[in-house]
Amino acid sequence: MLPAGEYWDFRACGAATGCRLSQFGGPQEVKRVEERLRASSLHEQPASGHVLTHQKFRVAVAGCANCCSEPQIRDFALVAVTRPGVTEEPCTDCRACVKACPDRAITLKGGPVIDRTACLDCGMCIRVCPTGTLAPATRGVKVLVGGRLGRRPVLARTLVDLVSLDEGLRLLDACISFYLAHKLPRERFSALIDRVGLEALRQASDQEAATS
Repeated sequence: MLPAGEYWDFRACGAATGCRLSQFGGPQEVKRVEERLRASSLHEQPASGHVLTHQKFRVAVAGCANCCSEPQIRDFALVAVTRPGVTEEPCTDCRACVKACPDRAITLKGGPVIDRTACLDCGMCIRVCPTGTLAPATRGVKVLVGGRLGRRPVLARTLVDLVSLDEGLRLLDACISFYLAHKLPRERFSALIDRVGLEALRQASDQEAATS
């Protein structure tokens, strides 16, 4: 058997050390992801020669939409998000949220109006709102799968848009189980998803949840 870490790689952004932009509850939540990966069955595979870096199951955690840990090119990634909501607190039209939003997702029309197609749920508007008109509606993680570089690069696809961290950890387990059960020799997770389809992965994850 190869030691833990031989078949996987973990990368975290500044959220692991308390970055002020992180939407996680704290560095301890990032540590939970790494601990879950270390406890996974990836390291239980029988040794089959040297494992190249790009052949490892690569996991990333990003604390915000800046994605410094490059989750878009990892096999599995969790991106922390805070979805803003508009409360009943009166807006003073100070425009702080408009100025803070790097994606131009907010306009003022008698109060803030959020363009959900442009909003990346980074929470920056909430941080600067002085009146509490903008507040967290939902916190959680976005789950990305199947990213890779190499000869045929592919950006990771969204498995689920927003779930709790606990559910994100369950999906990490489910994706690893699916990968080990269905991969061809030395097949990358992204190539497996290309071969069987993202929907097959979703269905397998849902079935595992239903039976657990």
